[in-house]
Amino acid sequence: METNFQFRELPFSTQLAILSFSLGTFILILHCVFPEAFVIMVIGFGYLLMATLINFITLLHVIYLFSKEKNTEDLVIRILLLLSNIPIAILYAYIALHN
Repeated sequence: METNFQFRELPFSTQLAILSFSLGTFILILHCVFPEAFVIMVIGFGYLLMATLINFITLLHVIYLFSKEKNTEDLVIRILLLLSNIPIAILYAYIALHN
């Protein structure tokens, strides 16, 4: 069985969750490779603030859609994907601050 995965066909909230996780992981890896580079810490902190704001606004929008639609299984999955980035971001921040 062959699947053709198209990132562009995913809902925006799913794309955002995947992109937020990927960029956060990339910044953490950069920090681990170059632990003395203060600019990476500044970029990482700025990214954390910006990603938190954008993900929170998207989460509020998906929760709003959840209250309006009858078929909510897909929306629950989207909400869980967005919420799954919270403990990951906390873990990454802990690693970066204690590295």
